[in-house]
Amino acid sequence: MHIHTVMNKLTRIGAWRNSFLSILKDFLINGQLSLTSGWRSLKL
Repeated sequence: MHIHTVMNKLTRIGAWRNSFLSILKDFLINGQLSLTSGWRSLKL
């Protein structure tokens, strides 16, 4: 395997990981917000 191919694969994996982490972060933030609002509506 060429070094160039390895670097390309690593870059692609890194980009995929970054997008996955950002999606996960958005999901967690949205989930927390909906949980908080749901808890508030339950208390009322």
